[in-house]
Amino acid sequence: MRTIVLLGSAVLFSLAHIPARAEEPSVERGLYVSITGGCHDCHTMGYRESGGKIDPEKALKGSNIGFQDPWGTSYPANLRLMVADDGEDEFVRIARFFDAAPPMP
Repeated sequence: MRTIVLLGSAVLFSLAHIPARAEEPSVERGLYVSITGGCHDCHTMGYRESGGKIDPEKALKGSNIGFQDPWGTSYPANLRLMVADDGEDEFVRIARFFDAAPPMP
């Protein structure tokens, strides 16, 4: 039974990394990536308290809840404003090389 669970998990994990097809809507793929990547956990006010329901008006607009540690206090940024004028290529470049303060990885 354990082998089946591990095999099933491996298959699902590998499917998550399949690139989006050209005909797949970018908005749906973006929502999927933002949820599985945990973006809403910090960058959408009230997301955790709502049990994972996304309010489109608040989605990815940042938060006033700061994270304190030895580096100081970090606040989740408004991701909509960060990438508002960027195209897909610029977004990918930022995602690959973005250097943020903790707790961002």
